[in-house]
Amino acid sequence: MKRKGISFKLSAAVKQIKRSEDGLETIYSIKDKTESISSENVLLAIGRKLNSDSDWIKTLGLHIENGAVVVNDRMETNVDGVYAAGDIVGGKLLAHLAFMEGKTAAENALGINNVINYDAVPACVYTNPEIASVGISEEEAIKRGIMVKTGKFNLRNNGRALSLGEREGFVKIIADENNTIIGGQIMGHSASEIISEVTLAIALKAKADLLADMIHPHPSLSEAIWEACAEIAGRSIHK
Repeated sequence: MKRKGISFKLSAAVKQIKRSEDGLETIYSIKDKTESISSENVLLAIGRKLNSDSDWIKTLGLHIENGAVVVNDRMETNVDGVYAAGDIVGGKLLAHLAFMEGKTAAENALGINNVINYDAVPACVYTNPEIASVGISEEEAIKRGIMVKTGKFNLRNNGRALSLGEREGFVKIIADENNTIIGGQIMGHSASEIISEVTLAIALKAKADLLADMIHPHPSLSEAIWEACAEIAGRSIHK
């Protein structure tokens, strides 16, 4: 992204956005140093604030923490027979997760026993190149005291990526000391599509060895997942 002329200002706190002769001026500070940048437009993406301060929630007596309705993995609240799903329960505010939470709540209300696996929820950023992740990162795993193994494969060495002219990106797989896959990050063409293989592996508590032994079509972008898992298993071929 830097090679495409995109610059990043990390740990910056925006103080003000005002109109200027050039369009808009964004004033921000980094480590107590004030800086500014001019642009034609500003995309404000600061997330959403939960709105649970409603009379009906208070009347029901639902348990609230940090503005979110507290539920278990069956989407049950503290009030018998009352379920909650979607953004109102907090966590990752993703449409596909909200859908599955709603489905799980409805099924449990109908007597079908089902639970949400929050360890296997993919998240995607539809930029160019795309970014996708699932499970926990290497840093988060280390914080939890997990002994981690990682495998990484660059798409510039992937035949399908080369044929598409999309050689920027990588696949990174995180596993515990037993090679059980616990996370993955992908940056590159169709990352939002191939992340599902990693999601399934986490949901099934599969080992990297299984994916390293699974035959992937050639040429395909999914081969990068195979290569990353092979590195974790100690059987990497193409680095």
